[in-house]
Amino acid sequence: MAAIRALIVAMAKQNGIQVPAEALPARPSIGPAGTRLKGLHDGAKTIDYQLQQCPTVRKCPSPEWDQIFDPFPVAELAVAWRDRPLNKGWVGVHSWTVPQDVDLHGAYVSYEETGYDDDGYICNLRKTDKSAEDVVDKSRLGASSLAAAGREIDEHILMQSPGDTSLAGQRFGRDWRFGLNGLSDGSLFSIAAAQFCRNADLDLDETGRPNQLGSARQRLAKCFLTQFRGTWEPSLGLWGKSDHRWTGSMDFDKSSWEDVVFQYHMRVFTTLPPQRDWGKPLGENIKRVRGTLMDEKNGRSLELFEIRFSVGLKTTWRLDFPIFSLVTMADAAAGGLQDCPSLWAKHEWGSTGIHPSLRATGVAAFAFRIRSLLPRWEAHWSRLIDSIGKLLNADLSNMLSKDHRREIMVDTSDLKLSDFYFAVIQILRIAAEWIQESMDHLRHTVDDMERLYLATTSDPQFASFLPASADSRDVMLIVFKQNWESVMQEQRQIGNALLGRVAKKMEETKSLRDGLFNATSVNEATKSTQLNQYILVFTLATVFYLPLSFIAAVFALGSFDWQDGWQTTWFIVAIILVAGATYSISWLSIWAVGDPARRQKLTDVYARLDRRIFSRTEPGLPGA
Repeated sequence: MAAIRALIVAMAKQNGIQVPAEALPARPSIGPAGTRLKGLHDGAKTIDYQLQQCPTVRKCPSPEWDQIFDPFPVAELAVAWRDRPLNKGWVGVHSWTVPQDVDLHGAYVSYEETGYDDDGYICNLRKTDKSAEDVVDKSRLGASSLAAAGREIDEHILMQSPGDTSLAGQRFGRDWRFGLNGLSDGSLFSIAAAQFCRNADLDLDETGRPNQLGSARQRLAKCFLTQFRGTWEPSLGLWGKSDHRWTGSMDFDKSSWEDVVFQYHMRVFTTLPPQRDWGKPLGENIKRVRGTLMDEKNGRSLELFEIRFSVGLKTTWRLDFPIFSLVTMADAAAGGLQDCPSLWAKHEWGSTGIHPSLRATGVAAFAFRIRSLLPRWEAHWSRLIDSIGKLLNADLSNMLSKDHRREIMVDTSDLKLSDFYFAVIQILRIAAEWIQESMDHLRHTVDDMERLYLATTSDPQFASFLPASADSRDVMLIVFKQNWESVMQEQRQIGNALLGRVAKKMEETKSLRDGLFNATSVNEATKSTQLNQYILVFTLATVFYLPLSFIAAVFALGSFDWQDGWQTTWFIVAIILVAGATYSISWLSIWAVGDPARRQKLTDVYARLDRRIFSRTEPGLPGA
């Protein structure tokens, strides 16, 4: 009957029919504490999934494996098997060995394990009963989860017997944060890549090669890390290809540990703060754009550096208390990841408007981490815009200074100032593109996830992501939309404000460039006028001596007898006549050309003479 009633209600909603509230079934409580939440914990499925996680020590031909997983070789995982004598019903799986700080050359790693409290929120592992207190190491309960000795991270799977539904001490979430620089952190890359895989990914098939399912997960892990450390692929190329992948078996009746992977990437162009040591070159394993914006005319410069943020999530989709691994990466020199709020900081969740939603709590943690990175994303872009503003140096006090105005209005002969303004405009254009790209990428990622959540029962691959109960499904959809709307709204506000600042700074730069061009044009016009005056003086001198030279050359011929007095007289008369005619025609031409109206009249006279002289047809020609 419940199924029939749910079907009728769904059909009514689809056709826009208002269903009376009394006809709806009572909505079970999902958020409040109580037996309702505790009863959703399926210990058997949790153990089943945990035992599939990667990687324990396996022997396999590493060259074969590395061909698929390169450049994150299995040899660098440094995994050790731990088989401690734990309480009955508890299992220890493996631990990671992380290099010493001195060997990481500025890179860092942070690791935390989380569980769930009675309200369904993510919490730090607690010591609430005797069994948990005996197992959970104190070194793994503090803010820093790294063991004091040996830099060894113990990833014991803290689980109770399948029949026990207590959540105390149970590890459900892993939160890895990496600051990487590509120098000597290959092991950190391998640890991060392994979070998207599981034990089966190291198994071999009958032919001795890695199994197909594992290979697909390895390629996905490689795609995630390559986007962070390699050549940037525009987010448009990632949509529908690598943002989410089902990585488990599609046998719904037999498998209980299917999981799904999402990823999100942002990049930013920031300035290099002087207090940090940026002199060390990046390792060959990380590709970043870096350069200097130079105002050569005034001797000012600005160092620019690309940094990236990447967030990856692998989470179950059939467990009401999801098991998830969250991997967050950033450039080590950028800082900030150590200060990100922990997933178990419940008050931080409330302030961001993000709430857990049972099966989708791993996705909620994904949203929470992305939102916690937005202030850092904004800070780096703001620093870039502010630094460019200081480099332009176009504030009110400078604009009121005549010397400074002349300084920014007059370019050098090799156009250094024009080159600087052009570079600033292009950097701001690229900044606007990157900001918009990050916003578009998040929107499309959320759209992909929403289509996943809204899948109907006709889509068997996705239908089991949410519980079968229509009420639970509705509540989780509402929480999902609220969570991601909170993240997208925050990014829209930040992104639109940044785009507005970029647009204003671009207009400011263009106005300075236009002022430079106008001043240059006026300067060139002034120089052209002076040059014309010089040419006029030269022309006058030439015209003055031209008749004299011409007559002297003519009378210098041997046909003239200078012994005859009349020859001298004719020479003088010829000079006067030719010089007078030349000077008269020259001054008349200057007088006529100097005024537009007279110049037009002179053009008309020449046109009439041309028609009268050349329009007549010569005798004997066709048409005569």
